Amino acid sequence: MKIYDKDFDKVINGVVATGSLTYREAIEKLTPLISKTEFQRKLQDKKFYEKLERDIVNGCVMPPITLAFVEKAINIETQIEKIEAYFNNEYENSFVLDGIQRLNTLLRVSNQENFDFDKKLYFNIIFSDKVDKLLYRMITLNNGQKPMTPRHQVEMLMANVFNFEALGIEVQTEKQRADKIKINSFNKSDIEQAYLAYMANSPMVDNKKIIQDKMDELIVNKIISTEPATQSLPTLS
Repeated sequence: MKIYDKDFDKVINGVVATGSLTYREAIEKLTPLISKTEFQRKLQDKKFYEKLERDIVNGCVMPPITLAFVEKAINIETQIEKIEAYFNNEYENSFVLDGIQRLNTLLRVSNQENFDFDKKLYFNIIFSDKVDKLLYRMITLNNGQKPMTPRHQVEMLMANVFNFEALGIEVQTEKQRADKIKINSFNKSDIEQAYLAYMANSPMVDNKKIIQDKMDELIVNKIISTEPATQSLPTLS
């Protein structure tokens, strides 16, 4: 395990250290912490993490997790080397503040062929003197704001994938079209919907008769269950 940097969180009066360890170390030291405390989120249906499972096996860099210690002795003056030593000796006394689902997914795929046990997993460690301060930080990490729906996330992705100007076509947002419609221009939302349908491999992405939440679930499940496309994307014309 390696610590790279540290900083001070003035809101919870705690030290935040940033580091990494290998997948092997994470499985050995961190996965036993998954169900350690009663306030941690329960494990979700593994189908929601099937895409992450495949990405891990294919060598992705997994998003960082966050660990926590209720500890007064670590402060901003504590040297990085001492923080490293403290973690290596006391990791069993920490708990997972954010990343339980990712660790559980990592554990599930660790028995697959070609799993890279030496791949790095990055993490943050938060040291605070009271558990309620850590719970506050957990809330802000997981539920601090209303999350975007899967549909919104995919639409944002599509909106930034293509350089329409470089493709030689004119695209307008609904706001721009309300001011003045340009001749031979495309409605940007229509293009986003088309590529959303392409990614989901289904034309049923804008049926107003289907309950919106259910539709979001169907779309994201289709995208997650689809392997990376080997064919070229369709050409806009």
